[in-house]
Amino acid sequence: MTSIRLGEISAIEHELLLESLSDLYGRVLVVRFRGEHRSGTGGSSDARLIEAWVGFGVTLLGPDALVIDFSGLRLGGPLPRHVIDPVAPNLEEGFPLYVVCPPGARGSMAALPVEALCDSLDEAFDRVRSTGPWAIR
Repeated sequence: MTSIRLGEISAIEHELLLESLSDLYGRVLVVRFRGEHRSGTGGSSDARLIEAWVGFGVTLLGPDALVIDFSGLRLGGPLPRHVIDPVAPNLEEGFPLYVVCPPGARGSMAALPVEALCDSLDEAFDRVRSTGPWAIR
C-alpha cells in the first residue's frame, strides 16, 4: 500500500474557521486557503483539493453561511467554477456564499458568481449580516 499525503498533491494550505455574526448567522464557515494555485495540470489538482475542503467543511459543520477566503492565495491561472460545486444546489435556495478574492485577481475568479465576490473578509461578513434568512433553514 502506498501512503498519500496531501502535500504531494497540492501545496495549498487550508484552514476551517467558524464565526458567529448574528442570531440568524451563528455558524458562518470560513474556508481559508493560502499558498499558490498552479497553472496547468497542477492547478487542476489544486482546484480539486479546494473543492474537497469546501465540501468537507460544509458537510462536517453544516454552516448557516459560507465564506471562501482566497485572500492569501496566489493564482497561477483562473479558478474553475467547480470549486464551489459542494454548495451549488443550495445557492439556488439563497444559501449565503461569499468569496474573498486575492488582491488584484478578480479576473481569475470570472467563473465564480460575480455577486459573491468580495475584496476583504470584513466585506464578506458585512454582506452575510445583511443577507435575509436562508430559505431552507
